Amino acid sequence: MFSRSYHSSPSLQQKRLTNLERSNITLDDNLEQVLVGNILGDVYMRRFSTKANTRIVFRQGSINAAYLLHLYSLYQKFVNTPPSVTTITVLRPATGKTRYNLSFTTLALPCFNPLYEKFYVNGKKVVPANIADILTPVGLAYWIMDDGGFTGTGLKIYTNAFSQEELNLLVEALDKKFSIKASIHKSSIENQ
Repeated sequence: MFSRSYHSSPSLQQKRLTNLERSNITLDDNLEQVLVGNILGDVYMRRFSTKANTRIVFRQGSINAAYLLHLYSLYQKFVNTPPSVTTITVLRPATGKTRYNLSFTTLALPCFNPLYEKFYVNGKKVVPANIADILTPVGLAYWIMDDGGFTGTGLKIYTNAFSQEELNLLVEALDKKFSIKASIHKSSIENQ
């Protein structure tokens, strides 16, 4: 199913990178905008201490394999290994369904630290107070691709990980930056 072959940059696979080499790897402006959208969506960032660098985990269900492979093509220069398939048993025992995920993880790099510091507090993902300043049309597009869906009556972006205050920040940012009149709806999934 995921037999397509992907190879990351040879320079990252040949040897362990020195701190200087890691510090010379940078995010261009466009990819930083994409990453802001990914962070609002499904991306998980890991940083084990303030002295460590940040790595990013990308994971999508097999139904979204083409999207994850697109993300891999964008972030490939930051990755040491190609995407892999993992199997997860869905938490609804009544269905007994098995879910296949495709994922990849970046190297731990200093270029990711500033966004980690904006979006994570004590290891928990948050919406930064200045989200209206850092969310761009590119970031919005990738946030929608990560967590959005058309409901038949409009666009819904799933934001279950954020607090009410953070959701209010997002609604304000959407209005201020894009003139999008968003509203907050509690999902019935949260109650199950």
